[in-house]
Amino acid sequence: MKILITVFVLFFSSAVFSIEWEFETLNPVFEGCLDDSDDGVDYEYCGCYVNGISKNFRVLEVLQLMDSGKLETNEDFLSIVEECVYKSE
Repeated sequence: MKILITVFVLFFSSAVFSIEWEFETLNPVFEGCLDDSDDGVDYEYCGCYVNGISKNFRVLEVLQLMDSGKLETNEDFLSIVEECVYKSE
């Protein structure tokens, strides 16, 4: 459900059509990540996760990957998740 809200916010944000990420698109991703967290360790993970996504993908790329169901198998995405898990341990 939180992913759907994030996609909705991203889709209807004017920043979606730009190449660069902006606060209006990054913040919902960060907050959605924190909503699923259990403790303070996840705060560090979510910051790393959002930073990695913003540096490696454009907004439209993320939306297209999510729509196609390929985000969770994308090698770049998986390396971001792996790196952030490692950093937050």
